[in-house]
Amino acid sequence: MSEFVGVMWSDDELITATKLNQMASNDKFLHDRTLKQSYRAYELNKTDGLRIATGIQRIEARASREARMAISFNGFFTQGCRPSIQCTLAVTDQVRSFITIRGNGADPLRPDHTGFTVVVNADPVADTKNYFPTAFHVHWMAVGY
Repeated sequence: MSEFVGVMWSDDELITATKLNQMASNDKFLHDRTLKQSYRAYELNKTDGLRIATGIQRIEARASREARMAISFNGFFTQGCRPSIQCTLAVTDQVRSFITIRGNGADPLRPDHTGFTVVVNADPVADTKNYFPTAFHVHWMAVGY
């Protein structure tokens, strides 16, 4: 497989077949390594113009059973997009917890281009009222357009 090699010209230098061939080889190199994406949701099937947003949100320790955190996409996705969102928890002292997501708009089942709310619920640790004795992280990724 070819490698990417930078192509440069100096002022008034003529274009050569060697440099054009290298540019074509570079184009193939980049194409072969481009992330392949697919968005199939809400009766749409898109493979072009997709975007991926990802992040980690820290939620501080708390005695309450539920933790909520709003996550904003800050205009990253196109208006009307309903991104596909995946979340997971990184937590050390709580094994009986689960995570859900909610939309911020009129439809709580469908997050939209503006963002979403992460909701984490837990059972108490060791029969105490201490539900989240230490801070934890929510890792999330959203695919949309």
